[in-house]
Amino acid sequence: MTRKVTKLIETRPVTSWETQYTCTKCGRGINPGWDEPEFANELIILLNQDECVSHRFRKDYCTNCLTPLWDDLCHLLGLDPTDTSGEDFHDQVL
Repeated sequence: MTRKVTKLIETRPVTSWETQYTCTKCGRGINPGWDEPEFANELIILLNQDECVSHRFRKDYCTNCLTPLWDDLCHLLGLDPTDTSGEDFHDQVL
């Protein structure tokens, strides 16, 4: 797991929490905000999503680590890494 949740402020009756994101590959701290140049990219892989037995993998990557991984995954699946519509893969069965 690459997310560490720590107690930020404890007041009665409300407790606030802060989530610290780290890159799964390089271990560097990353920011979940879109306004940062190195924001947290969440990669989720679902296998057999509609079946009784399914597998879900979730990892967090910085942009530098995600880019080559994303290119390799798209190449393996025969997809265009710049196409973000998801329509190419929607009804394909591998």
